[in-house]
Amino acid sequence: MVTDTARPLHTHRQDRLQYTAPQLASAQCNKKSLTVPHIDFKNAFDTVSYEKLFARLYSYGTRDTVLSWIKNFFTNRTHQTRIGWSLSAVADLLSGVGPVCFLIYIDDLAKVPERNDFLAIFCR
Repeated sequence: MVTDTARPLHTHRQDRLQYTAPQLASAQCNKKSLTVPHIDFKNAFDTVSYEKLFARLYSYGTRDTVLSWIKNFFTNRTHQTRIGWSLSAVADLLSGVGPVCFLIYIDDLAKVPERNDFLAIFCR
């Protein structure tokens, strides 16, 4: 299961700061430390290894028909780019996923700062 705090928040910088402000104020009042990593995952969606994603899904209990369906979806995919009247050669698509699969892929990242009680992952 994906960690509750790992949700895609497609926001601007100011919105991200407003989202974390209450946690910062609470930590300051309670004299606790707070880690709020702001990592830009902008192009990370394109770099997810399918094999590692399949292993992660398997570790979460996704098996048999569902895992086979997901593997079939990501296997033997190609892409081609058109600019005006020009068309590129067909190329194999070897990596890249959407937001939900990406959050499953990076779910362990949300478990790293265990001493803190707040973590938000922002994607744009």
